[in-house]
Amino acid sequence: MNDMIESDIKLFSSALDDCPVCFIFPSKIVGGHEIMAIELIKLLRQQKEFKKRNFLAYVPIDNLKIKKTLFENEIAYESFKANLFKPEFLHALFNPVYVSRCIRLLRSTPKGSKIIVVQGDILQGLGYFVAGRLLNKTVSSYIPYAHSFKRMAAKAAWLKDSFSTLAYRLCNNYITISKVFEKEIINRNRKAKVLVVHNFVEKTSASFTVREFCVTDVVNIFIIGRVQFHQKGHDVLVEALSGIGEYQIALHVVGDGPDLKNLKNMQGKLPDNISMVFHGWATNSWDVAEKNKIDFLVIPSLFEGVPLVMLEALERNVPIIAAARDGMLDYLPTDSLYDVSGDSVMALRSKIIAHIRQRTPKI
Repeated sequence: MNDMIESDIKLFSSALDDCPVCFIFPSKIVGGHEIMAIELIKLLRQQKEFKKRNFLAYVPIDNLKIKKTLFENEIAYESFKANLFKPEFLHALFNPVYVSRCIRLLRSTPKGSKIIVVQGDILQGLGYFVAGRLLNKTVSSYIPYAHSFKRMAAKAAWLKDSFSTLAYRLCNNYITISKVFEKEIINRNRKAKVLVVHNFVEKTSASFTVREFCVTDVVNIFIIGRVQFHQKGHDVLVEALSGIGEYQIALHVVGDGPDLKNLKNMQGKLPDNISMVFHGWATNSWDVAEKNKIDFLVIPSLFEGVPLVMLEALERNVPIIAAARDGMLDYLPTDSLYDVSGDSVMALRSKIIAHIRQRTPKI
């Protein structure tokens, strides 16, 4: 654990009273933020003052992946029937049936618990903050960023951004992952108390070999994470690769998500020298990467916080090519970043070609 994370954990620990700590996971999917929340619980349990503290997670009954991860890490959890009301934020504000479900869950937490909602965005799990206000319970948000929905290219972004103004004011206690997002949250809620706990990964002795390429070699490019075009940019990467004709490239996709079928359908756009390999969701993506001799990790995200996969790749000495935005700017050298101010597909394509050429000896 480095000095920055040690300092973060001490501050976080001091903010938690001597009481049980409950994490509510409202999402039906498992992304980097959910995994980071689990890692945070594991790290807190290692602290001397938390040895006898109870940690309890609440998860949707049909989120089998997160339940499996919690079980493997010996973190106690209880399941709840996921709320199927959509759009969730409108039901959180106007549907008493939805809010009553959230109230029941909050009432089921151990007496005096510190309650933290693991939010992917400010509207996710909003009902728990409404319920907290009605019950006079303090409910905190653990949120990875404070981007507008317009920037995230969300459906009905104008409507969601309108309601997010109120949503940020329903919670006055936040945990986020960057000083940049701390400022953004305070700009949206002047009463907010914001604690920054930077993302972190476990130290590892694993270090991948950075090889040189022969002309006939297949270059193994990986994209790891949820397959969701409007955030993760899988489609941008495929478009970039479709214009590369001089190298043999295998694009390895680790993860699943709502756009997986669409991604598979894009294989027809690729020339014969580019192939795609789908590995599905993996408990340990780096086992898959090692087995398949990863050469580059590409992060073509349209928006991010601080992606865990980037930190894990840095820890393992894996070369990275990433969009020049958000958390990537804080961690990666200029040579690893491609410009997103203009034609991002062309910029990514040029960056991939340049990196392959750097590792191909001149004859």
